[in-house]
Amino acid sequence: MNPYVRNQFGYSIGGPIIKNKTFFFFNEEFERFRTTLTNTATVPTQGFKNGVFNFTTTDQNQSSPQFGQQVTVPVNLTAAGANNGTPSALGVTLPAPADPTMQKVFGLFPNPTVDNGDGLTGTLFFPSSSQQNSYNTVAKIDHHFTDRETLSVRYGYDHFFDPNPTHNDILPGNVGGVSQKNIEQGLAANLVSTLTNNLVNSFNFGWNKLYSNFGCTGISTLDSVIPSTDQFGNGWDFNMDPFTSVGCTALVSDGQWRKTGTTSYSDNLTWVHGGHTFKFGGDFRNVSEQGPNGFFSRRQVGLASFLNAGVALAANVNDASGFDVSTLQLQDAAAAYYGFVWQDVNAEFFNKASTRQATDNKHFRQHEYDWFGQDTWKVRRNLTLTLGLRYQLDGVPFEEGANFSNLLESPTSVPPLTMSIVGPGTGHQLYNSDYSNIEPRVGFSWDPFGKGRMAVRGAFGIFHDRVFGNLFGNARGNPPFEQDYVNFPFETINNFGGTGAFPLPAVPQTIPSPIIPDGAALSPVLFDTHFRNTASNNWNLGVQKELGGNNVIDISYVGAEGHHIYRELDGNPPDPALVQQLLAVCSSPTNPQNTTGCTDDDVIKTNLYLGKEFGVLPFDAVPHNALVQPFFQASVGNSIYNSLQVKLTHRMSYGLQVQGAYTWAHSIDDSNDPLVPAAGNRGFPRNSRDLAEERGNSDNDVRHVAVINYIWEVPLGRGKAHLRDGAIGKIFEGIQFAGITTVQTGHPFDVFSTTDMERTGLSGRADLVPGQNPFATGSGPGFNTAANSPGTRIWFSNTNAFSGRSDGSGAPLFVGPGNIGRNHFYGPGFVDFDLAFSKTMKFTERINAQLRVEGYNIFNHPHFNNPGADANAFGNQVGSPIFGLITSTATRPDGTTSARQMQVALRVTF
Repeated sequence: MNPYVRNQFGYSIGGPIIKNKTFFFFNEEFERFRTTLTNTATVPTQGFKNGVFNFTTTDQNQSSPQFGQQVTVPVNLTAAGANNGTPSALGVTLPAPADPTMQKVFGLFPNPTVDNGDGLTGTLFFPSSSQQNSYNTVAKIDHHFTDRETLSVRYGYDHFFDPNPTHNDILPGNVGGVSQKNIEQGLAANLVSTLTNNLVNSFNFGWNKLYSNFGCTGISTLDSVIPSTDQFGNGWDFNMDPFTSVGCTALVSDGQWRKTGTTSYSDNLTWVHGGHTFKFGGDFRNVSEQGPNGFFSRRQVGLASFLNAGVALAANVNDASGFDVSTLQLQDAAAAYYGFVWQDVNAEFFNKASTRQATDNKHFRQHEYDWFGQDTWKVRRNLTLTLGLRYQLDGVPFEEGANFSNLLESPTSVPPLTMSIVGPGTGHQLYNSDYSNIEPRVGFSWDPFGKGRMAVRGAFGIFHDRVFGNLFGNARGNPPFEQDYVNFPFETINNFGGTGAFPLPAVPQTIPSPIIPDGAALSPVLFDTHFRNTASNNWNLGVQKELGGNNVIDISYVGAEGHHIYRELDGNPPDPALVQQLLAVCSSPTNPQNTTGCTDDDVIKTNLYLGKEFGVLPFDAVPHNALVQPFFQASVGNSIYNSLQVKLTHRMSYGLQVQGAYTWAHSIDDSNDPLVPAAGNRGFPRNSRDLAEERGNSDNDVRHVAVINYIWEVPLGRGKAHLRDGAIGKIFEGIQFAGITTVQTGHPFDVFSTTDMERTGLSGRADLVPGQNPFATGSGPGFNTAANSPGTRIWFSNTNAFSGRSDGSGAPLFVGPGNIGRNHFYGPGFVDFDLAFSKTMKFTERINAQLRVEGYNIFNHPHFNNPGADANAFGNQVGSPIFGLITSTATRPDGTTSARQMQVALRVTF
């Protein structure tokens, strides 16, 4: 059980300042939340730390007599061990020992709570504590200048701090978590002027400001294992597989902060003329944001060398018949043991004058305008039409000092590529202005029989969304304002191979340039110069009918269609023709073009972009590699949503009110959230040349939702039918029960392999094996059982039903997308009962009180996350030790546990 304590207290006061003219209201609330959830980490076993262990796996070598059987092989990775493969990988004579820096890193891992059974890994369960302190203040003044003119002003101030609100900590003691501090302010003023009896003007002014600070926790612990920090105090992050990566992995920096704000002015004029109510108006918004990301200001030490570059460091891991049974997880674990670095990345920041900066702080602005006209026309007594037209112009975001850039040519152009400075005074924008945001609106309300007991309503409208904040702000790292040090050392952290390719104690300073030469292998955030604002066509049609006995039924069809949806692509994907040429060359050792001794297994993943530079392939699968997997932002996504919504309401009668609602819905799209993909997913499509593969169930597709809410005023006590007199009446006075019951199906999730299924540079979705049932129970290899998966929720009991389609070396057995479509499987559903008991007590005419006892999830039904919601997204990855297992429960919107919560509140009004 995850413990949870919530304390809320506050007060409010209000009244007249000037009688019948000026009134005030002041409210302040304080919150103290304390909650502890259970987090997980994948950690090395003690045997692996020592370098000597028994490795257990399912034999995937189809040539072996043990194929499909569980085999256990003794492995010795020490310098004197038979399985030390470092001489061939490093090109040295003597085998490498365990890397001393990595031994310190492994020392940060406690021993696992549960052994995963492979000899390499275990699952650590540890408490993750959140301690929120916050307060919210609201002040409001209303003033009547005259009976025809009133002013209302409202100001709010909110303060929030929590050392670990999102439970991102990777190790016990809040190591690698994210602390958060927020200060929010807002001012709103509304002046309503009644110009004539049928003409009213409303002027609105708004101002808000938000300061947020996010800090990496446990930095001193994380940085204690490295030789030293850089000149700005930034440490290292160790990116590993299959173990939990160590560092400030949620921020990839020591910290970030933001100052955002909007100043808005709007004016609306309402004119009533006959059966028409006309409304006209316009808005202007000045939006700003300031603050650094600092992404990769901490040195990123890439250790998953087999996953990304196919480098094997565990040798001679053979079954009893002499066939290789090593896995991707074993090889990557060995790379971590030896500290073998395949990629070394460190961001360095500069301004327009090419002067090194500690952070990538920027000050962004955007100007937004819209105008509208609307007519609500009462055509007949029982028919009303609403016709409107709105035009929205969202200006292109810009950086005040023009410290911003974009590539204004195709990412696949022939290098050298030149990043263009964009913003004020440069003559260039981030992308072209979108003037197409015309938004018609139409709606009707019809009472077919004119008796006020039935209504038919329908509407259609077009809406647009804007781009601001991190949606474009992450492009702040483009050259020449960020010049990343990117190197592929293929060397150990302590340079056992003697190459010095991994510089110590810090990376050298780079020279900023807007010019990107071939071979630079940069991954900037680029915007399509023809970027469009997302458009949504929304429509609905519904019938509301009053039934007998205070009952009302509503039945509606609601639909939406999205176009120009923002999504992220690989801006320089592998060329299928070059991939085929490489396969033809590498499949033949005698081919004269095969100058590197490559095989089909090498034509995958990072090698497609840099195989020639690595010495693995005779040429690359991209014509040019100035850019490697650039994050190309394009408005190319589409979506469709359809739903049936039914609601039955029993209005309050005899102290009882009940409302039941049911929604069947299906949402389909071909894009996910470019900033925060669903748990276990990622931003890039599997094949950026074929987005049709991405069409599937939306990340937020919930097929069935049923909600019942109810209020029952107990017919006892003073003012009620029973027990209403004397002390008994006082005891039972004002008792009420209220509740909400929610039942819904789960969210969808993807199932991935580690195999580059289509040779597009990325691992693909997995295959479902014909004739196998993922939910079949059993024992033996490939089955998740309560005995071998303690402390978890088993979702896929039969992992043999899935195939990564790997030939054992990380390459696909055949090319093509996985036969499991996007978001094919659905996770656990959701059942929740919330109940509140309240008692209102009246002491005098001026003093009364209310006691409330509230219970959330009162039956303590567990609300599980999907497989893949673990920190490293291993739960939905075929071949992972925890594949098909759920290791965590969902949290509530406030970040607290979804387990049963009880709350007692007392409110006194006088």
